[in-house]
Amino acid sequence: MALRPVRVLIARRNVLIGGIAGAGKSGILNVIIAALAACRDVVLWGVDLKGGMELQPWAACFDRLATTPDEAAELFRDAVAFLNRRAHDNAAKGIRLHEPTPDDPALIIITDEHAELPAEAHECADSIARRGRAVAVNLIAATQRPTQAAMGKGTAVRSQMDVRICLRVRERRDVDLILGQGAFNAGWHAHQLTKPGDFLISDPEHRAPERHRAYLVTDDQVARHAAQCAPIRPALPGTGPDTPEDAPEPPRTRERPSPHGHWPRRPGNRALGRAERRESGRRLRHRPGGRVRPDPAVGVLPAPRARHSGPRGAGHARLLAGRTAGGRSADWQ
Repeated sequence: MALRPVRVLIARRNVLIGGIAGAGKSGILNVIIAALAACRDVVLWGVDLKGGMELQPWAACFDRLATTPDEAAELFRDAVAFLNRRAHDNAAKGIRLHEPTPDDPALIIITDEHAELPAEAHECADSIARRGRAVAVNLIAATQRPTQAAMGKGTAVRSQMDVRICLRVRERRDVDLILGQGAFNAGWHAHQLTKPGDFLISDPEHRAPERHRAYLVTDDQVARHAAQCAPIRPALPGTGPDTPEDAPEPPRTRERPSPHGHWPRRPGNRALGRAERRESGRRLRHRPGGRVRPDPAVGVLPAPRARHSGPRGAGHARLLAGRTAGGRSADWQ
């Protein structure tokens, strides 16, 4: 029987991925990251508190990657600051809904094992989940059991998840934790999933409990795809190193000629200029609106052209594998 792809809209939506260890959460994340890495209007930040074991292979595609609790707290603080700044700028321009572009891209923060975040990061994640939609700053959180404690005590992060992907769980009550209250009684029986990569998905486009299976992205495919997409990754505006306006100027030293009458040369200036020109040329060669074509086996669409500024370029891609009537797919090996 022919397979049917599952298309997921991620633009301006928060995503929750849940399931027991070994169910395939990392595989789902790989497929999503592969699709987003090829988008020219999305910046990716990552948090992997297992020392980077899961997200490090994608490091070339992440603008920032936190691997310690302190780094995670700083990353989320900076994300809230960026959210506030973009909201202020858009309000001044009369913009109510930010449209991502390559020059002003969306920001998506991907967290592996969300339950391990420090308390401060949980508070910032709550703020992003509640206020990030209008300014295109959103979360993708993966965890085993998204209990209230795991998602942050006193926060509403779980209730703000628009897309919910549930892999295999052990207990029936975990279905409701991931997919929402009453999901199990409505027929969402994730405890009956048997193979890695099997999942159920609930979002505005997928309201019926259908079994699907994720693509398998191998380590070699990750390395190849990350290297291919790294040169086209955008940057957030205003995230470069800032110099305070009142910073004192560096002291100027007066050069004196040598005893033989020769003024001292400044070694490296000419070489630095050549290096800057080469780097500038390299950037210019990568910026035209050409299309990156990932290996078809990776299972993602090519990068959208830079002129696409709507939701399709910001995360509307074929992320997950097709399904059959039996809920099995030949794409997972």
